[in-house]
Parts: sequence; C-alpha cells; structure tokens
Amino acid sequence: MTYKPVGHAVDLFKTREKLVAIVGPARCGKSRAALEKALLFGMKYPGARILFTRKVRASMTESILETFESYVAPKGSPWVDNVTRASRTKYVLPNGTEIIIAGLDMPSKILSSEYDYIYAGESCELEEEDYEVLTSRLSGRNAPYRQFVMDTNPGAPTHWIKRRIDSHDLHLIQFDFKDNPVLDPDVIATLSKLTGHRRKRLFEGFWSAAEGVVFDLGKCTIDEDEIPAGEVYGGHDFGWSAPAANVVGVVYKDTYGRDVLYVYAAEQQASVPAEVQAQKMLTMGGPECCWFADPSNPEGIRELGKHGVRVFEATNAILFGIDAVNSLIEGERLFVSAKLRDLLDVTAGYAYDKDGIKPVKENDHLPDALRYLVASLLAKNLMEVGAYATAATAA
Repeated sequence: MTYKPVGHAVDLFKTREKLVAIVGPARCGKSRAALEKALLFGMKYPGARILFTRKVRASMTESILETFESYVAPKGSPWVDNVTRASRTKYVLPNGTEIIIAGLDMPSKILSSEYDYIYAGESCELEEEDYEVLTSRLSGRNAPYRQFVMDTNPGAPTHWIKRRIDSHDLHLIQFDFKDNPVLDPDVIATLSKLTGHRRKRLFEGFWSAAEGVVFDLGKCTIDEDEIPAGEVYGGHDFGWSAPAANVVGVVYKDTYGRDVLYVYAAEQQASVPAEVQAQKMLTMGGPECCWFADPSNPEGIRELGKHGVRVFEATNAILFGIDAVNSLIEGERLFVSAKLRDLLDVTAGYAYDKDGIKPVKENDHLPDALRYLVASLLAKNLMEVGAYATAATAA
C-alpha cells in the first residue's frame, strides 16, 4: 500500500528544521514517517549521505531495517539485495545516495564520515554524549539542507531530550495514534492495559518518571531443577572495593522456537585475586561458558583470560540494557531460578534514582552482571533479537 503521510507526519515532511524530535506513544507511526522522509530525501538529492542508527547496531535488525525493507523501500528494489539484515552495512540508491547502517556501539564508523540526513531510532536509549557525537557529523554537502531526526517514546521528565525540547534546542513534533491510520485497534487495547510509568509513556504519550524496582524478577521466577540444554553464558561485574558478582544462564529454544534465557546461577563474593575469581567463574559456568564482563576494566578482563576464562567486553549501554532485560521479562523470554535468593533479594531493592532515568548506584553488582549478560546476548546476536521487540521498544 502506498504511503501517504497524515496528521503530524505531514509536519515532519514539511519541516527543514535541523534538529527534530518526533515524540509520542508506541506504535503511532513515528519510525515509519522518519524512514519514509529519509528515503524521499535520498531520492531527491543524488549523492546524499544518510545515516540510520540506534544505540546498539543489533537492535536495528528487526526494527529500523525490517520496517525500511518491508514497508518503505519499493518492492523489488535492486538496491535491497540478498544481504541479510543482520550483516547489512548500507544501501546504495541508483542515484548514488548512500544510506549507512551503524550503531553507536561502533563509533569509529560513524565518526569517519559526514552526513546530510541522520535518523536515530529509539533515542531515549542514547546518552547526551551520543547525541552530540551525531550532531558533529551532520556536515554533509550534498543537499540544500541538513537534518537530524530522532524518534522516541517519552521517557522521564528529566531526560536530556525533554530538556532540549523545553529549551527549544530540539524542534518537537508530537505524534499520537491518529498519525498511524493502519494501526490495529487491538494494539491500542493492549497498550491501554499497561500500568504505571509504562502506560503513561507508551499509551498516553507523557513524559513520566519511572517508579519502583528496575527489574521485576518476580514475574519470571520459576521452580526448575533441570537446566535445559543450550549455550552457556555469564555476566561478570568486577569487585573493586565492593563485591564481585557473577550471573550464569543458558540460552535454549522454547516450544515456539524462540530463544530463551534461563538464569540458574548467581553469586557475589568479596574482591579476590584474578586466579581465584577465574576458578570461581569456571566452576559456575564450566569451561565452555562465554562470559561478558564490565568493559571499564580491560586489564581485569585480560587477567581472567590468562587464567582460562572465555571472557569478552560486555555491552554497557545502561538504558539499552535495562530495556533489554525488561523486554525479555515481558516477552516471557527470561526466566530465573527461584533458588537464587541473593539475586532475587537484591533486585527487589534495585530501584530508580529520583530522576526516574537510571538506577541508584547502590548494591547493584548482581543487577549489573545480569544487565551485562542480557545486553551482550542481544547486541552480539547470540539471541534472536526479532522476538525481543515489544511495545516497550516499538516506535
């Protein structure tokens, strides 16, 4: 069906403002409108350079790229070739326009070029520093104007995007459900059943502070003695003056063919020498376990590797990691053994700071280890990302 912008999408197509934020509840057509304008921009200005980005590249595969290839790109377009979406790095239009695909977890690729049009999806995931990096690359010379469009569901009222909108640094286009004329009423009904700050953000479209715990593991706790067969992975938070923390899980296929993570081991221990910590990790996860550790300690990672641990730098995008854990919980793709009382007790008190954006940095070692594990599995394509998308991340 031919796309025709309606409502606030028309405002997006008309504006030449340099920095634009399109904000609204989930599934109101924000991403589709931004991608349709990006393609029109690229077709109208030969040789233009366009960037599609998100905080983590892997999360683009079944969100931005799926929407672009399935609904935006003309059917049968030769420039949408047989490259898989997960490995795609760019599209080249017949008029020489290039659409580059890169996440903010690959900054060297982004910083090496200049762009005429930038589209950043799910921008609430971005740090303000990411935003400034992107604006520094909005310096192309192949179109009569340059534009950076970001879409997002509302977040906390103190979020940097909201602050920049209020100070008029960002031009706001406020979307609502009427801007997506093909939206299924069942989707709206489902969103209406959300509660708390998620309902205010994703259904009502308001900037609302998060409340309560960050990860409600009570929703996914199960009594299970048998560990399913699958690939074993771990998350590790280094102990400095505080305890170190390990979380171990197995990724397996459920009866629906979806990738599921079952966390069956978790432990905190006082800071110990690398060889002692390595032995503990090998005992918990086995020699084949692949570990993801806090990337702020590269020397610690090297030391663990010297002692036989298969360990790599974790994905440490905090907001992405929090959303990833919660999305797996809501999608019934994360389960935690009821025997892990330390993990369950600690996360029960792991709450948002008063700004409603990030958690309080207190007794957070096991939650951080869990976040490193889940975020890295998704970012490194070790779990199928497609089934992870929920209303929480839909634009």
